[in-house]
Amino acid sequence: MKAVKYIPFFVFLTVFLIINGCSKGSSKSSQSSSNENSSVVRIETHNKPTMLIFDVQGCTYCQKLRNDLKNNPGVKKLAGEMSVYRIDAAREKTYIIPHNGKTLKTDTKGLEYIYGFRGSTPYIVMTDKNFKTVLKIPGYMKPAMFEKALKFVLTKAYKKTDINTYLGLN
Repeated sequence: MKAVKYIPFFVFLTVFLIINGCSKGSSKSSQSSSNENSSVVRIETHNKPTMLIFDVQGCTYCQKLRNDLKNNPGVKKLAGEMSVYRIDAAREKTYIIPHNGKTLKTDTKGLEYIYGFRGSTPYIVMTDKNFKTVLKIPGYMKPAMFEKALKFVLTKAYKKTDINTYLGLN
């Protein structure tokens, strides 16, 4: 019965994904990730919430998200309180991630599988400081709504309420 509460939010996000998403295969570019030029990326929480952004070069909405993170004062400030990693879905890399107090080594496809990424970008995963998944956002969100999603994670509102209620979608 509790899963029924999430239906409006997932319908909302699905519509965003359909309207605002890009396909993983839409990029012919395999340019280097903005995280590092290294083929091995260590993802660390630095004892704060973490945001993984799956995107590709050439995706219009991925670029809009990158611009929001860089230029929108509210989004920039809130994202600055998190560890943020860009995962170039078109580029194979090795990732070392926190997992149950240890580390897990996986490749790009493994990371995509772990977090439910299915090829449409951007795809955002937010975790708590212990790297437990708190929120997944399939698609681009305009800055005002994205700020609310960031606050949902940063204020730990997820411990008291569900995302639909928090965003006023119920």
